[in-house]
Amino acid sequence: MATDKKKFSIIQKLLRKYPHPNNVEQYRMRINMSQKELAISVEKLAVKKFGKTYNLSHETINAIETYRYEPSYGLMMLISEVLNQELEIVFDPDAKID
Repeated sequence: MATDKKKFSIIQKLLRKYPHPNNVEQYRMRINMSQKELAISVEKLAVKKFGKTYNLSHETINAIETYRYEPSYGLMMLISEVLNQELEIVFDPDAKID
């Protein structure tokens, strides 16, 4: 597990590039989840964790997976949590996928 300082530097590196590759699709496919299911799960998690609605569509998930949309840090955290993976692994294009 990365330290907070290392996580911050990774996030800074990721946000400098636009758009940047990610591993969302690979981890989503591993758990046999559709883009729509991921969007719904992220919305539910946002309500549970923050008490507010997050309007997310399968089109947004597709745009993230095809590098046409840069998710916010909060959205990256929620997606990573739904996929049960560390943020650095899901959103670092250099991360090795097991």
